[in-house]
Amino acid sequence: MNEIHDLVRYPVRIISRVDAVVLSETDGVVRRMFVPLGAKVKRGQYLLEITNTDPVFQYQPFRVVSPVSGVLGSIDVSLGSRVTRGQKIAFVTDPTQIRAQMELVSSHAGKLKAGTLGTFFLGEPSAEQKASVRIKGVSPFLDPALGTATAELEFTDKVPPSWIRLGAVGQAEFEINKHTGFRIKEEAVRYAGDQPYVRWVQDGKVARAEVEVGKKDSGFVEIEKGLTEGMVVIERSSATLKDGAAVTVQQQ
Repeated sequence: MNEIHDLVRYPVRIISRVDAVVLSETDGVVRRMFVPLGAKVKRGQYLLEITNTDPVFQYQPFRVVSPVSGVLGSIDVSLGSRVTRGQKIAFVTDPTQIRAQMELVSSHAGKLKAGTLGTFFLGEPSAEQKASVRIKGVSPFLDPALGTATAELEFTDKVPPSWIRLGAVGQAEFEINKHTGFRIKEEAVRYAGDQPYVRWVQDGKVARAEVEVGKKDSGFVEIEKGLTEGMVVIERSSATLKDGAAVTVQQQ
């Protein structure tokens, strides 16, 4: 009897916890830019200056400030650009405060809940760059176009590994549908017509047990009926075996 589970894997995006879109609060022309792209900024620091060009009235130049501390991630205007009230002009993010996000298919949304542990990795699952993650929360709403629900992940370590950086795209694995049962190598299952069976050792001799097979995955198959605890199933033999033949069992 083994613990059996399904392994599901999802793409994961590493994004910032602190993002701010900077909008223009006035119409005018960009006359000054105080910080370059990629520069560190503090909350309230001047980013750029906009001059209103109304031919009738004169206005004080308007200075746009950063709403949060972080890094100037993008600048959507240049010197001399004409902007309108409400137009996006810059983006500020904090690359030191990161979080992970993924999209769950509707069939898994009820199985992967807040608190579920998993493994995040870059590249292949066998790679050394792995980190333990926990589902922090799952949106109760499904995207009507994609049929997915957004889930937020958090790293179990207070300080995530240095190789996890803002903008990275990795994968996360989770175990679902956990239960106990029998799982053997697929090659151990044989067929008499349409009836699957396995060979097992009964009183030192080869016996046959008819079974019902379930899910197959990575060369293994789940046996739903036909096996009981303590049965020694023959998965591989050094010679052709017939029913009733005496055998010597070598455990692996």
